[in-house]
Amino acid sequence: MRIAYSYIRMSTPEQLRGDSLRRQLTASEEWCRHHGYVFDSSMRDLGVSAYRGANRLRGALGRFIELAESGEIEPGSALLIESLDRLSREEILTALGLFTRLLSAGVEVITLADGQHYTRESINNVGNLVISLFVMARAHEESAMKSHRLSAAWAAKRSNAFTAPLTSRVPHWLRLDRGTNRIVEISERAQIVREIFKSITAGLGRRRIIRDLNERGVPPFGSGQMWHESYVSKILANRAVLGEYQPYTGRGRDRRPSGDPIQHYYPVIIDEQMFYLAQAASSARRLQGGRRGQRFSNLLMGMGRCAKCGGTMRYVNKGANPKSGGPYLVCSHAIAGSQCDHRRHYPYRGIEAIFLNIISEHIDLVAATEVERQKLAETTRENAALNAKLAEQDRAIENYTSLFELADPESLGPIQRRYTDILAQRLETQMRIEELRGTAAQRSSASGDLDDALFGVLHQAGKSTEEQFVRRARFNQALRHHIQVIEFTPSGYITALLTDGERISLTNTQNHEDFKKDMRVAEYVIGAAADNGLDHWVDQQTWNTSPRPIS
Repeated sequence: MRIAYSYIRMSTPEQLRGDSLRRQLTASEEWCRHHGYVFDSSMRDLGVSAYRGANRLRGALGRFIELAESGEIEPGSALLIESLDRLSREEILTALGLFTRLLSAGVEVITLADGQHYTRESINNVGNLVISLFVMARAHEESAMKSHRLSAAWAAKRSNAFTAPLTSRVPHWLRLDRGTNRIVEISERAQIVREIFKSITAGLGRRRIIRDLNERGVPPFGSGQMWHESYVSKILANRAVLGEYQPYTGRGRDRRPSGDPIQHYYPVIIDEQMFYLAQAASSARRLQGGRRGQRFSNLLMGMGRCAKCGGTMRYVNKGANPKSGGPYLVCSHAIAGSQCDHRRHYPYRGIEAIFLNIISEHIDLVAATEVERQKLAETTRENAALNAKLAEQDRAIENYTSLFELADPESLGPIQRRYTDILAQRLETQMRIEELRGTAAQRSSASGDLDDALFGVLHQAGKSTEEQFVRRARFNQALRHHIQVIEFTPSGYITALLTDGERISLTNTQNHEDFKKDMRVAEYVIGAAADNGLDHWVDQQTWNTSPRPIS
């Protein structure tokens, strides 16, 4: 027995709340009983629009057509719809193509409202074809007019945006003053937003931030009882803090931006440099990972790598007593028992002391600042070139938009392909500009941060655990602007590759002739005698550094 598939599509909450669903199912069941078909009611697209083809592209209808064309739905099966406008409200050629694909696959289309029965054979009747074309054209015109009216209403609101707010819905740190009809700050909430941005750029993670907010009893902005990482993430990514408002049209998956963002619509809470610095810091932390502990124990977090397998060096703390081993660094893959047999333990306290000396003595902070300034200048030049390129691409898009109206049908294909290519190129350019903004913010901040952060770590004695955490987190953040990676080898060598290309190496052997071949390499030794002729050595018993002048 042949199967009739009932297809029901509703795009608005009003339709879903009404009697339409029951009515369509009842009509489909009656048709099946009258014509001897098995009734299948499993195919529905609820809350899905047909105007831009959402039901065709990612809805149940699209999957049904694919199954019909592959033969999994037998030819002669019927598709029951209330009317052709349930099938598609797209432009008539697209809608007709969808209609004929169904018929070509052997599916018969029945419209319950007017009793029409379309088959591959019946559509050859010019009268039937004209009726179907008329219904599809009318459906598209109705949707297009509705969309045009909605767009026109939003366009009018956009033009009045600075005299009257477009909507009463505003971010949680703002409110609409009904007396003046202006959007204003909620001062205590705006201050919390600024604090979140400041904390993330100082090296603190979301988890640390929400713990601090919850411990202090700061009320969350929404209806929840406490702060959560997800909401802090939303605040950090929300461009409304810059004063931008982005109107949208459509619902659900069909929701899309309506025009460009309106600048200075909201009060500006965070400046651009702080915003992009926060984005860069968030990205760096996602890549870095790892636990920080009560006082950010591992200053080298995010930089240590096993030279054998490339795994991260994990900080392990066996207690403060040296007899228990004390804190050390070890390959994370090795202690997990997979991928690597490099199980050497590197005592952490001595390594931290060495690197503090490296930074204070061997990274020229003035030179480092100058390097960052040069990189910032390069970034600024690239950004200017990309903005000029973006302007050219916008002009090209305008030109091709005009060509669509003038071109003959035969030339539309190549024009459409070129138009699509330019849109893709513009997106790439825009993404690179956004990336450069974050890089520029990082470099502008990094040029002076390392010196201040180092001072904070070296003078943290007597500070609270919280203050020590903040100082060490800030130092780690600043240090990662100057050190790309620190490699630990099974033989005991440790090499730090700086961002300016310089290499600083540590060795546990007195045979360090190979290192002397590179005059840019500073040498250190772990566990060697003080008379080895190197510029620094570390006594493993006390883990104190003893500086020696470089001869």
